[in-house]
Amino acid sequence: MINYVKTAKESWKELESVSGIKFDEVDAFCYHLPFSSMGLKAHTKLAKENGSAKSREELEKQLEPTLRYCRQIGNCYSASAYFSLCSLLDNSEKDLTDRKIAVFSYGSGCAGEFFTATPVKGYKERLYTSLHQSMLASRKEIDFETYLEYYKAGDILAETSGNISCPAVTTGNFRFSGIKNHCRMYEKCLQIT
Repeated sequence: MINYVKTAKESWKELESVSGIKFDEVDAFCYHLPFSSMGLKAHTKLAKENGSAKSREELEKQLEPTLRYCRQIGNCYSASAYFSLCSLLDNSEKDLTDRKIAVFSYGSGCAGEFFTATPVKGYKERLYTSLHQSMLASRKEIDFETYLEYYKAGDILAETSGNISCPAVTTGNFRFSGIKNHCRMYEKCLQIT
């Protein structure tokens, strides 16, 4: 947690020095979310360090739409900053057209970067909110033994020198299907319309 907050602070300073943007000029913040409280802690510390007058409640409200999906699925590792952004776009009650969004990407224990994004007019018509919410609602719970099977499959894949196929158990747009000639293989699962 200490490295995460420290990296968020240093990354914010770098963004500020390069772009001139100030903390209170940003309308929404999305964080890499190994768990949802981590983003809120970093956001609160950043607000304090940057002299923001926002109360804790205002900061929580600012992050709330970005946390909804994370609270449903937990950590999705490298995708979590973008999952936070997706959650914001799908769940924000505000029109974010031409609003500044800061995104904090974090990884490898102490590497991070803040960057900004600005949704353009018509972005709402391009969202897949219903599909995303349907996919989250249709997930199936697995027991611990099944989880261990999936977990151990990673060790088998790492040790294999040949080809191996993985069962089609995921329901997302793409899935890891196995290894062929030492290359990780993925396949498209769901047609987005």
